[in-house]
Amino acid sequence: MLVCGLWRPVGQAGARPTAKPVLSQPEVHLLLGDSEETALPAGQFGITNAPDGSISFLRAGGELHVWFPCGVSTCYLHGSSPDSLRPRRSLPEQPGVVLAPTGRPSDFDADYAGITSVISTNDGRELIGIYHGERHPCNGPFPFVRGIGVAHSRDGGLTWTREGEVARSGSPGPRPGDCSFGVFGPGDPSVVVSRDGRSLLAYFNERIPGKRDAIYLARAPLNGAAAPGSWLRYVNGRFSASLLGGAGDPVISAAPPASKTIYAAMGSVSWNVFAKRYVAITQSMDGFYYATSSDGLHWGPLRLLLPSASWNDPKAPASARVAIYPSLLSFDQPSQLTTSQTGYLYYARSNKANNPPHYMVRRRFTIEVADSSNTIDH
Repeated sequence: MLVCGLWRPVGQAGARPTAKPVLSQPEVHLLLGDSEETALPAGQFGITNAPDGSISFLRAGGELHVWFPCGVSTCYLHGSSPDSLRPRRSLPEQPGVVLAPTGRPSDFDADYAGITSVISTNDGRELIGIYHGERHPCNGPFPFVRGIGVAHSRDGGLTWTREGEVARSGSPGPRPGDCSFGVFGPGDPSVVVSRDGRSLLAYFNERIPGKRDAIYLARAPLNGAAAPGSWLRYVNGRFSASLLGGAGDPVISAAPPASKTIYAAMGSVSWNVFAKRYVAITQSMDGFYYATSSDGLHWGPLRLLLPSASWNDPKAPASARVAIYPSLLSFDQPSQLTTSQTGYLYYARSNKANNPPHYMVRRRFTIEVADSSNTIDH
């Protein structure tokens, strides 16, 4: 799939964010443990190429429920702990899969449907799944057109009903018969709930010809996230342009020097209850990076978290070990929307050739705040 402070409400669509006093912010440091351990071996439960995007989880009914892109679909596992996860049901041809591509050539998710964010509605009766979709118009894995879709579940995430595409690129794009464009469009969404609980904030990266990949932002009402046109891009300091068209402004761009990092692709965003900051994990040509924000709009500098070769590096040999698809998770929290002082960085490992397929690993993380006396709590 990959080629490449609390939230203060921003107000109504078209309104500029309320001005806030500029106060000194504590430095937030994300530290990784040295030990990397396998969390889901390749082929376990018949699942391969996992994770293939961000991991989501919920604690409900005394169990841990986990969703993640796997292969070209969405897999679901559950258990009493992250070390006892198993499928609830399996189809012989699609082990653990709960959402698969449609297979219809005209659909934006004809060839890929990977849920990267799961959110419970305010009344807790329904789950919203934000997913990465792909259409491969040239009878192969490349090139492909990306889009973002919404689905909902009323049975705890075992089955999902598609609501349709909510994000497509507003830039001039390739025609289906043109097979020279590589990758095009928005994808890899990581979604959080605004601090007032009324809105969804989607961070995603977008492939635009002639531009470096960067992280963009859009917003939708929590209870109207599936409505066409409900998502608005953040552009010129306001949420105004439709996510089904128009253009946006990056909120996180490639770390300097851009000649080395090349791009900023999406991993995961969460609200860290210890640091009282949003923490974003991103991916670049030379590894994973992290950044923090008090308001979700303005982000501090990217800091290198885990150096690694990339699938996209033409100079790396086929045998080079790569790390891909990072997710920051604290299982003492109710879901992936929030993280604690400690937890795990989950990601996938493979060689550049992805042969054998990539598999799930993790490392422990710790958050340190340099000067908590200056922490802003709105």
